[in-house]
Amino acid sequence: MLLAAFFVAIKADYNETKIGDIRFIDKEDLKLVSLDHAIAKKEGIQMRVSADKGSLVDFNHMNTKDEWSFEFKFKNLHLNYPEFAGIYLWYTDQKMHSGDFNGVNNRFSGLMTGIEFLGRGLEIVLGANDGKEVPRHPDDIIILRDTVNPERFRDVNDFRIKVISTKKNFKVEVYDDERLLYDNLRFIEAPILGPREGKKYFSISTQYHKVPMDKIFVIRDIQSYERTESREYDPYKVHSEAPRDLPRYGTDIDHPSKEVQYMISAVEHMMAYLRSILGHPGGGTVLESAMDAKNAVISQQKQIREILTNTDNLSESLKQNGTKIIGTKIGDLELEVRNLQRSLFETQHLVNEWGNKMSRMNNNIILVFIIVAVISLAVLVLIRKKTEAIVKKES
Repeated sequence: MLLAAFFVAIKADYNETKIGDIRFIDKEDLKLVSLDHAIAKKEGIQMRVSADKGSLVDFNHMNTKDEWSFEFKFKNLHLNYPEFAGIYLWYTDQKMHSGDFNGVNNRFSGLMTGIEFLGRGLEIVLGANDGKEVPRHPDDIIILRDTVNPERFRDVNDFRIKVISTKKNFKVEVYDDERLLYDNLRFIEAPILGPREGKKYFSISTQYHKVPMDKIFVIRDIQSYERTESREYDPYKVHSEAPRDLPRYGTDIDHPSKEVQYMISAVEHMMAYLRSILGHPGGGTVLESAMDAKNAVISQQKQIREILTNTDNLSESLKQNGTKIIGTKIGDLELEVRNLQRSLFETQHLVNEWGNKMSRMNNNIILVFIIVAVISLAVLVLIRKKTEAIVKKES
């Protein structure tokens, strides 16, 4: 009941209307899509027909809405390391063609949002290409790669992915049915993503590497929406809950080497101990810090404008009255001077307050970052050597 009330409150800030010709709900919608190495079945679209070759679904109709959202569902493949599988949503000037570039041809102009699984790990990737160059590797177009805490998706069997693009923000949301698991990846102002308005096409592709044939993405309940966000909608607000940040035991870590499993577990337990001793880094998120900086600058600009206005008023007063009645204006001049002093004092106070806040926030962060960097570097070197040894044995 509380969960339903929560989603009603959220949806009050925006409205979504289904786009009728960009969807796939059942086989009656086959006329709306083009399938390449994909098979339409009762349970959805099977996105694999051979061992390491992915599939592609093109939506035949162009999206004409400037503000939109797009969602689809699929089951968790429950991969084991080093199995890799990725599913990607494309929003491009022209319809896509199959290829070896995350399941498509590498000649395109538009935006890519991907969900990549490596073993139990999950990464959300965001990429863009303006069409002027032909990228050789998918990493050439990656703008952001967010490695998500796997604890967010523990015991999740069905994923619902939602990509949102409006004038206010670009955001990726991950759900377990109606339960929001993740909504941290977002851009408020995103010129780096290129044009995101209407008159483009949607596509979905997949790719696999070292994944058994019985593990297949089957996408279903595919639907696009025209989205309208109200003035009350806050693009900065994160609605998903943070996962419990607990150290894992060796058996919970997805790696073929037991030595690596227990080494990672030992590092996580040591980091938990350091956090209990040093405490968590002070301050808020990078986004919150950026907003604080922006607000501080705006406040300072207001104070400076007030100083300039008071100065202009003082100058104008002197021009109009001259020296003949200067004695009668001494009170006005003193008032102007007090206003100037007050504005300067408030500006200085804002600057000092911001400097103190940043210094307090940075002290613990720098110390923890140094410790984490040294430990992480050592662990990564050991894991890489161990993994290379395993790969050599397998080959």
